[in-house]
Amino acid sequence: MEDALAAAGGRYPLIIAPGVGHEYEPAALTEVMRRLKRHAAAGRDDSPDRVQIQTQTLRYARVCWLAITGLVEHWSDAQIEAVRVHPTFGHAGSSSSRLQVATKGVVSFTADPAPSFQGVTVEIDGKVIPQPTTAFDPSLPAAFVLSEEGEWSWTTPASEQQQQTVSLTKQPGLQGPIDDAFMSTFAFVSPAASATPTAVDSWINFELDHAVHRYASHRL
Repeated sequence: MEDALAAAGGRYPLIIAPGVGHEYEPAALTEVMRRLKRHAAAGRDDSPDRVQIQTQTLRYARVCWLAITGLVEHWSDAQIEAVRVHPTFGHAGSSSSRLQVATKGVVSFTADPAPSFQGVTVEIDGKVIPQPTTAFDPSLPAAFVLSEEGEWSWTTPASEQQQQTVSLTKQPGLQGPIDDAFMSTFAFVSPAASATPTAVDSWINFELDHAVHRYASHRL
């Protein structure tokens, strides 16, 4: 676990108490609780200046004001990091505001860290992206897309209905039949009873009862 996290550029602290098996050693427990209380007291920052996402599916591709909307390949590693620099958005002081983004395995994303991107410099993978000539719509997030030539540019974010009718590309909430099948309401359909029950019938009935029981249990 440490090696995998280090490969992604992260690390986590270890609190080691020898010889305790699956129990907390008192001093270690005190330290764990001290650290947890510190984080609980600080609370959650719902609008941080730095946002990072690492995912392999568009089902889980949004953090705060940043969202991946297209991947090079599903179930392959994709990463994006966006940093607000001098986030004094608006007419006063906006000339010093920047949004710096680094991507890997991402072909489109949206960002809405400010009321307006008017006057904000956007830099993606080390290159400044020219602002669009059309007026900004403050009700929509800023959207960016990667061309087949490898160039990033602004684009107009499509509504969910437009996405589903215009393109068959995998999208957030619409990744494919297998990925989406059990993420919303579905029905169990039992087969007709056999005139002469077999081992297969017994197995089907067992699995159906088991699935219904687990579904009911998780809804409690």
